[in-house]
Amino acid sequence: MQRILDYVTVAAVIAVLMLLFRLSRFLLSRILRLRERRGGPVDCNDAIRMGFRFLLAGMLFLPLATALAARADNRFLIGGTVLHLSLVAVSIVLFSFAEDLFAGMKKMPPTRAVSTGEHFRSAGPLLIIFWLLGSLFLSPIFYSALTLVLGVFYLFALAARPGTAQG
Repeated sequence: MQRILDYVTVAAVIAVLMLLFRLSRFLLSRILRLRERRGGPVDCNDAIRMGFRFLLAGMLFLPLATALAARADNRFLIGGTVLHLSLVAVSIVLFSFAEDLFAGMKKMPPTRAVSTGEHFRSAGPLLIIFWLLGSLFLSPIFYSALTLVLGVFYLFALAARPGTAQG
């Protein structure tokens, strides 16, 4: 009986993940449509910027929410498993946004030339905020290394843009 319950639990988790990915695609298409209505077509540079913002938000959301909940009561996780799984679901949606934007940037030709320096003028403050929050609330060593890795990842995404020598 326990084995059947385990199988049902795994099937339910897979079904929920599939629904989350479909929900994230639907929400991202709505976000992109709203963005296009306000500011014109979304090109690969916009996709990189938005994808990076969603990636940073997804990476900070769960640990910061958990750290804040632990500050309220450090003996028990407030909200328990239900709250924690809800936070994980939000992080999955944010990661899915980032993944779809980075994967789809090749299909979005650049409408204007944007230099690497210009990209880092907008991404740099986000990386600094990411590092500060991660270092203050969680682990300075881990978030210092993770910030460097994210900076290199951002450079890689810029090098992979359509219209660059490597892309």
